[in-house]
Amino acid sequence: MSGIIHLEDIRKDYIMGKHQLQVLKGLSRDIFKNEYVALMGPSGSGKSTLMNILGCLDTPTGGRYILNNQDVSKMQDNDLAEVRNKEIGFVFQQFNLLPRLTALENVALPLVYGGMAKKQRMEKAMHVLKMVNLTDRSHHRGIKTDAVFHLVFGHCGAHNINTGRKDISQRNQAITHSVSRYGSGPPHH
Repeated sequence: MSGIIHLEDIRKDYIMGKHQLQVLKGLSRDIFKNEYVALMGPSGSGKSTLMNILGCLDTPTGGRYILNNQDVSKMQDNDLAEVRNKEIGFVFQQFNLLPRLTALENVALPLVYGGMAKKQRMEKAMHVLKMVNLTDRSHHRGIKTDAVFHLVFGHCGAHNINTGRKDISQRNQAITHSVSRYGSGPPHH
């Protein structure tokens, strides 16, 4: 049985002048729905290269990558963009929240790009905020949005912002947006 992510003999090479650099050398792995996987290794071992392939930001030089029963190994850029829009939720290391938007609007933002009607996306985003007990703070904007996450999950004043709380809104964006997400967030039952 194949996972939601099926990697078969994945290879990625880069041409550096006259030399070929083999970064991924025949990686095979299945990742199943609700399974959490950590990519670990020393600098230069191919972690970022693999994440770029998993996130459909790049394609492998060889092998097959099946995402949610769809072969994305040889897709062109426009097709990969469509897959990213419909299938993948990203949680970035940097906090990609828009300060002019409310917490609710930040969580709903990926659904705008997916073409969902405003009423539906606001309902879905509010549901996600409810999952993390933030509905009472859904109207907060900018720096207050960051402080909201700290106040709810931390124990200091609004001006002492724990940057880890920004990740919660990003995780909510990924939860809200994603269909077959492999990133962070609670499992679906």
